[in-house]
Amino acid sequence: MLYQLSGGFSSLGGLSLAAGVAVGRALADTVPELGLGLKWPNDLLVDGAKLGGVLIELAGEMEGQVQVVVGVGINVAMSDHQAEAIDQDWTDLRRASAAPPDRTRLATAVAGELLTMLDRFAVDGFAPFTAAFDQMDVCRDRPVVIHTGAGQRTGVARGVSEDGALRVEIDGEIHYMHGGEVSLRLQ
Repeated sequence: MLYQLSGGFSSLGGLSLAAGVAVGRALADTVPELGLGLKWPNDLLVDGAKLGGVLIELAGEMEGQVQVVVGVGINVAMSDHQAEAIDQDWTDLRRASAAPPDRTRLATAVAGELLTMLDRFAVDGFAPFTAAFDQMDVCRDRPVVIHTGAGQRTGVARGVSEDGALRVEIDGEIHYMHGGEVSLRLQ
C-alpha cells in the first residue's frame, strides 16, 4: 500500500509496529483462533513460528512529505518445496487454522486495517498503537539478542516506547533500540 505522510522521516518511528497491529487486527477478524503475536520490529508469529512480516519502504524529504510503501507478506499455503529454503520455524494459515480464510477476504481486511492505521498514524504517530502492540508483543520480559551493525547485545526486552523503539534492559540499564534484528533466547 502506498501512502503519503508529512513530517519527514523522523515522524515515522513505530510505523512497522503499527502496521503489525493493523495486520493482527485483520487476522483476528478473519481467523479469530489464530493467536497472532508480533516480534519487534516486523515479524508476525503464531506459537513462535513465523507466519509473515511487514516491510516499510520510504522515499521523500527528510523534513517534508514522505511516500511510504507498506508491504505485508503472509504465508497462506506453503508447499513442501517452498519450505525447504526457510531456515527458521515457520507456519502458514493452512497449518495454523482449522479453516483458512478466503484470500480475497483476507486481503480486503488487511488493506482496510492498514488504511485505517495510516490515517490515524498520520495524525497521532505510534502512540495510539502502543497498548495494542503490547498485547501482541512476544518479546516483552524475555531474554533477547539484539543484532546490529555494531555487533550483538544481550538483554531482556521491556516493551516498546511511544516512538516504537525496543526497550532492552542490559546490565540493569534500559537501552532504546531503533534498529536491528531481535532473536529470542531459549531459556
